[in-house]
Amino acid sequence: VEVEELRQSLVAFYTKVNPSKLANVDTIVHDYAARGGGAEEREALNEDLRTVYQCDLSSVTPPGGFGAAQRGASAAAAAAGFGAGGAPAGGEASTRMMGTAIPAAAAAAAA
Repeated sequence: VEVEELRQSLVAFYTKVNPSKLANVDTIVHDYAARGGGAEEREALNEDLRTVYQCDLSSVTPPGGFGAAQRGASAAAAAAGFGAGGAPAGGEASTRMMGTAIPAAAAAAAA
């Protein structure tokens, strides 16, 4: 359940702040789960998102969690090509969750 909630949060986040990164969601979720998940890993992910986008998952996660409204965002993400198995576009900003530092040029471009 926690991994699926993270996936929903990331889809909503990237749909709002950078739809071109929707293709990265499965990789981020996989890395999160491989590292054991939990509050510490979620905070590390949020820190990375704040570094690049000046906001984190709390900006898109409703207080009561996800429900019918989120299914609409997931459908929009699917229509935009999320889950199509394509590789991310060049210039991708990496996160600590993916084991690399965020290149300065990518962070500046994302801002």
